[in-house]
Amino acid sequence: MSSNDEAEPAKRQRRRRGSINAEHILAGAFALSREDSLDNLTMLRLADHLDIGVTSLYWYYRSKDELFEAMSTEAFRIFYERMTPPEAEHWDDALRQYFREFRSILKDDPVICDLVVVRVEYIRPEGLIVFMRHADRLLAKLVGAGFTPAEALQAYNALSIFVRGSNFIDRSREAGGHVQGFAADLKRTLGAGEAETLPALTAAVSASDASVDDEFEFGLENAIRGLRAVLADKAARPSA
Repeated sequence: MSSNDEAEPAKRQRRRRGSINAEHILAGAFALSREDSLDNLTMLRLADHLDIGVTSLYWYYRSKDELFEAMSTEAFRIFYERMTPPEAEHWDDALRQYFREFRSILKDDPVICDLVVVRVEYIRPEGLIVFMRHADRLLAKLVGAGFTPAEALQAYNALSIFVRGSNFIDRSREAGGHVQGFAADLKRTLGAGEAETLPALTAAVSASDASVDDEFEFGLENAIRGLRAVLADKAARPSA
């Protein structure tokens, strides 16, 4: 058979016009990002993934930024659905449940983590409000335990920053192949020569085998201890 007789590969059929909508595009954007990464998502790649012409995407999302804004809102909706309402009777147990689950969801879904933690410029108020429904219940529990509304919000914000920051660092470690924790990172960095110049640090690192999960739990528990001290201080004050 000559080269002229060889069969050409069949062209992939595009979706017919009107067979796709904004929801299909959004689902495709999440699926493609999970296959590769959010960083590599482009309108052209998404169109190819969905078997549509790229101009069809722009009927629904006028730019990549607009698509990312919609993905951010959807990420917070997914986050809300995966979270369990903080039903624990005691406020400290409710905090543990809420922020452990907060961390777990971010850790298990890199795309959700990127949209919630890293690409904050795409967060829309409507997405954040949906997610904060569970936070509202947690704040009410803290106020019921004796914290002022301002203290309850500060406690929530501090723990939220801690969880988001720890997940961001974990993602960075994973990208570099370092998943054992901060002490393990330092062990790789410190050489024999640092034992004299950095004696306290070298001794601490040598004695530690804390995992990433251990580090998180240590931070969470000490934050709760600090909040207990706030309540104890308020209780010890003489009433006006």
